Amino acid sequence: MSRVGVWDVLPFDAGSFTFAADERWAGQGGVVVAHALRAPDGSVFLFDTGIAAGDPELDARYHPVERPLDEALASLGLGLSDVTAATNCHLHADHAGQNRRLAGIPIYVQRSERLAASEPDYTIREWVDAPGLRYEVIDGDREVLPGIRILATPGHTAGHQSLLVETRRGRVLLAGQAIYGREEWLDQPGREGRTYAPDQDAYDRSRARLRALGPAEVRFAHDRAAWIAPRRASRAAAGRA
Repeated sequence: MSRVGVWDVLPFDAGSFTFAADERWAGQGGVVVAHALRAPDGSVFLFDTGIAAGDPELDARYHPVERPLDEALASLGLGLSDVTAATNCHLHADHAGQNRRLAGIPIYVQRSERLAASEPDYTIREWVDAPGLRYEVIDGDREVLPGIRILATPGHTAGHQSLLVETRRGRVLLAGQAIYGREEWLDQPGREGRTYAPDQDAYDRSRARLRALGPAEVRFAHDRAAWIAPRRASRAAAGRA
């Protein structure tokens, strides 16, 4: 697989949904963004698989629009056969809905998240526990490959996790849903995840921890807009002058 510092981070649309009538942004659309991390040899580490459709209760509540994982990867010039390992920020159905397409490869998951996924009404069990899936249970932070480090970031769920990736541009943080989007990262008005986090204290600690990392770039699971550190943007501008 990859050496440190040579991963390419490739975001892709992984479906969409409509917020339910009893939720804060009722009737508004939401997006799901997943990420393929590509090594120089073409192998891929996948962060999230996207939302799926076909569960009657989920369909009625959120009207999900599934983007098949193989089609999403093909848009990047990749295929399912290129994926050699994966993880999910957490196992809710909008992030792990297409895990069933990854039979046989290691999928890293926090122990607390794996346990939560066995509880009623947490996720779609038949998708998360599809035949042939191979979960590698971890506790806390773990460098799973050179240049890819899983960070335990509880708050949105007890077993939520983010990724810190070494790239040519510097360290790229894939926040998942530890921070909802660019607006929340910048403390600007807009969509945020803290208000309805089951554990707001843990959410605050995880958010502070991620900000303290000083990444060159941050990407999110429910916002297509990335945050790029001003110093990096300034250097890029200077290079074009």
